[in-house]
Amino acid sequence: MRRSYAKAREEDILATCALIPPQVNRAVAGTQQAGGELAARQGGRQRHRRPRRPDARHHRALADEMLLFPSTVRRGTPEDRPYSYAFAIAVQTPGLRHIAREPLDHDRPTHDHPLFSRFEESDCVVVFDNVYLPYGRVFALGDAELCNGFYARTNSVHHMTHQVVTRTIPRTECLLGLVPLPVEAIGIEQFQHVQEDIAGVIVTVELLRASLRAAEAGAEVNEYGVLTPAFAPVTAARNLCPKLYRRFPQVLRKLGAWGLMATPTESDINGPGRRRHRGAPPPRP
Repeated sequence: MRRSYAKAREEDILATCALIPPQVNRAVAGTQQAGGELAARQGGRQRHRRPRRPDARHHRALADEMLLFPSTVRRGTPEDRPYSYAFAIAVQTPGLRHIAREPLDHDRPTHDHPLFSRFEESDCVVVFDNVYLPYGRVFALGDAELCNGFYARTNSVHHMTHQVVTRTIPRTECLLGLVPLPVEAIGIEQFQHVQEDIAGVIVTVELLRASLRAAEAGAEVNEYGVLTPAFAPVTAARNLCPKLYRRFPQVLRKLGAWGLMATPTESDINGPGRRRHRGAPPPRP
């Protein structure tokens, strides 16, 4: 693990992560899903096998490596041991495949989808098809107790929650910048219910900022010498924000009303159907 940390530091490795097994039937354990082969699991060990070198010419990756840490509580039975692991692996490793979901912008112009066309995070299903993993990249293997205590014993859950709040703040700030635009465009800022909707976004932004500041002000060095943010403020924000955040798109739709349906596309503005006014430049080809 220390060697992997040094490798990431010295080579400026950009890492992504895989979070949970595919969701199929939650009523049964992962060992019973598709004969035990739905979730990634440890296969046979091969001491002398040398993997093929990945051909970078046929890959276009947005990350160098992928981290897989325990995400589900293991019972410690022999059946669960092949699923108790933590490791790092290069994304271009032979046999490792990523199935990306369909883009939300559907290849539309940036004018029509300014955020999705440039800043979308693509979600993937990761498939391990008899992937060779060097033992030197394995952090934990076959130890259910170690995997179950992975986050709590290292305080990594503190840092993960801190990261959740850190990225949630600019997203909420973005919505706070969007909400007043239709209000100003159609002149409804004088109505009290509209002011209440805007105030709700402002309050949420300030609560998130205050929680983050409290967590950082209350940070302490843990037993491993790592400065760790206070957990209570950020976990409170993490649990509160989803309940508040899901209301903000509803606020945008309510304030924009029918105007959102009448928003022109780029082809409407610059295409052949554009109505030309006197002195207006000709449409672009």
